[in-house]
Amino acid sequence: MTLFVRLFLLQPILFSSGIRVQDSSHDTDLYQQDGPIQDDKSYLKNISPAPSLPPNPHTLPNPFKLPPHDDDLPYPFTKHSQQPRLPTRKARIRLPPFVDQLPPGPFIDPERSGNVTALVGRLATLNCRVNQIGNRTVSWLRDRDTHLLTVGRYTYTSDQRFRAQHNTGSEDWPLTIEYAQVRDSGVYECQVSSTPPIRHYIWLNVVEPQTQIVGDHDIYINRESSINLTCIVDYTPEPPAYVIWKHNGKVVSYDSERGGVSVVTDKGPTTSSNLIVRGASIRDSGVYSCSPSTAPTAGVTVHILNGEILSSLYLVLRVAFLPIRAIIIFVHSSYRFFWL
Repeated sequence: MTLFVRLFLLQPILFSSGIRVQDSSHDTDLYQQDGPIQDDKSYLKNISPAPSLPPNPHTLPNPFKLPPHDDDLPYPFTKHSQQPRLPTRKARIRLPPFVDQLPPGPFIDPERSGNVTALVGRLATLNCRVNQIGNRTVSWLRDRDTHLLTVGRYTYTSDQRFRAQHNTGSEDWPLTIEYAQVRDSGVYECQVSSTPPIRHYIWLNVVEPQTQIVGDHDIYINRESSINLTCIVDYTPEPPAYVIWKHNGKVVSYDSERGGVSVVTDKGPTTSSNLIVRGASIRDSGVYSCSPSTAPTAGVTVHILNGEILSSLYLVLRVAFLPIRAIIIFVHSSYRFFWL
């Protein structure tokens, strides 16, 4: 009780002497040396603001609400016309932010990644066109032994004939084989490093130049008829410079005394040469060969017959001293016996 009285009596002295009294909660001077603070709210400037509450979603403006029209009818109808009208500058629909969708994954164009036929000793190019590849890579594998050939622009085989050719920004990823050989024929795999991997198979056919004479190996012609032979030259690097016809190893002469001999040659990717010998005789029998400059030689044997039958010739012999008769049939210059 005595202490309380003392403090009550000393209170005026404390105020008049300018003793600083601090608030322990905010550490703010309530009194200065000259006397009490005139503005009772000035102490709030040193107090940190209270954490703000999240905004009320019901009080936020609606971004999809259109500005009001002059008419009371709901947008987009008007009082004079019930047909909808397009939004004007004053009434423009505010759509939510557009979200870009990821493009579809990479895919291979089969029309630009087809099978290939190449010539022996020439450059073979296998193309693989990949659309929307992004940051993925293309690899080439040989199917018969699953041997990895290339990855991107790098080669992973000791056979230096294989190379990966790709230009920056191009959708084509070709595989080239220099000096292609017949053993290089087979299936090759183009693989894209997506998840899962995309695979496309291409067949490579390496061919050699071919020469053939249309028809069977043995040709039968009636006497006084025309010999008509056609030679086809295919799979050559370029059309042959010439095609030589030979008869029994000798070059056929077009301006000989015999006459009636002509040759017509049509050059192109597939070269054809046609030999015509009119009025065939026995001396025209023999082996005829076609020799292109860039392809192997092909030949046939021509038989000149004396009879009228073209398809086959039958000869029946009756042997009186044999109990069994034999029929000998000539088929392709060979004899077959049928015992009756």
